[in-house]
Amino acid sequence: MARSNLYNTLFRKNQSGGKGSALSFFSNIKSGNFMKLLQNKKEFLTFIFANLILQLGITYYVMENTNKDADGKQAKKPISILFFILFFIVSIALIFFMMSDIPIWAKLIAFTIFSIMEGYFLSFIKYVVDPAIIQMAIAGTMGIFSSMFICGMLLILLGIKLRSVFGGVLLFALLALIITRIVFMFMGNYSHFAKGFAIFALGLFSLFIIYDTNQIMQRDYYMGDFIKASLDYYLDIINIFVNLTQVMDNN
Repeated sequence: MARSNLYNTLFRKNQSGGKGSALSFFSNIKSGNFMKLLQNKKEFLTFIFANLILQLGITYYVMENTNKDADGKQAKKPISILFFILFFIVSIALIFFMMSDIPIWAKLIAFTIFSIMEGYFLSFIKYVVDPAIIQMAIAGTMGIFSSMFICGMLLILLGIKLRSVFGGVLLFALLALIITRIVFMFMGNYSHFAKGFAIFALGLFSLFIIYDTNQIMQRDYYMGDFIKASLDYYLDIINIFVNLTQVMDNN
């Protein structure tokens, strides 16, 4: 009974058909509900992925072409704590700005600034991570995103709609991870558990992709606001990339 209540809290099934029955599954396919939903969301999804590809392209370009000397080689510049704090504050401010009720064009400009900042910050990874590992991490990130996106679509196809409380659980886990990382950093033994934290973060942000996909497919966004939806995916991808480089790095 307790397990059933927890399932109903985190997930919501379509009312037609039995719980997880094969008859319900084939009934949903035969009725064309999923294809009709996909058709209705086609334009919105196009805007999401067009903006996502644009912003990721900007981030990658800045990452690859920042902090290089006159010979085109990576110039090692130390990153200060003050820079990191200012970067974090401005990034959070831009995220809240993009999620507020402002015109789409203003959000797009803010997103572009945010992408440039992320590219500059990610350029420091090249100081400590081999370029070959970075390229593998990029390919791995795209593979994880594609797989989790398909999983999110399959849940919709099966009639499973993730409730907001599921997102709340993921957010609580993310906050717990951030706090734990900070505590271990101050304790001075973070390096012993760094890869463990990175693996946990990979799983967490993979679940975020499934949840975000599920929400995009079942929610009606105000005035077609594709910026917030693409921002969710962007943050998932960047965090997966950063943690994947940490997992793959042998140092």
